[in-house]
Amino acid sequence: MDVRVVVAGIEPLVAHPETARTRTVPKAHSLLDALLSRHREKPPRATHVGMRATAGDFDEITREWGSSDIKEILEYGSAASHDTGVGIVNAPSRFEEAATGLVAAGANILIHLTADGIPAGHPIAPVIKVSGEESTVTALAEDIDIDATTDTKNDLLARIRNVGDGRPCAAGKHGLTEFAITRVGPSM
Repeated sequence: MDVRVVVAGIEPLVAHPETARTRTVPKAHSLLDALLSRHREKPPRATHVGMRATAGDFDEITREWGSSDIKEILEYGSAASHDTGVGIVNAPSRFEEAATGLVAAGANILIHLTADGIPAGHPIAPVIKVSGEESTVTALAEDIDIDATTDTKNDLLARIRNVGDGRPCAAGKHGLTEFAITRVGPSM
């Protein structure tokens, strides 16, 4: 099955620029180079995400993206145009801003991988929460849709289908919605 994946959070690209370049199709190299140049000297806004990206191997920290090459680099607020493969939204990893960027890119269902179990949803697209942290799953069982310590990829696919069919995810059941737009310049 061919799918289009759109991912927010550029920390793995910034932490591993050479590997990111080899995993990006040539027609997107100039956009990748511009993104890396813009963020090279800036610390990540989500410090723990930046530390994880720096400490891990590129393939390990991006395994949830799948094995497809990066087909496009999207500016925040731009719509994705690739048919299959991975597109990266130039967005911070802060959930509210990343989710809004993903929705703007065309995401219909958001899958939020979280260690902390951040209890947040989005007002436009349903958010399926996935956690592999046993302590988070135990403490926030009602806020997590998929327990990655026991559930399988087939369980995730079934959950995606159910949400696509209109069944609420955990954040939707609780009425949780968060919305934020990334600032691209200083506020005056």
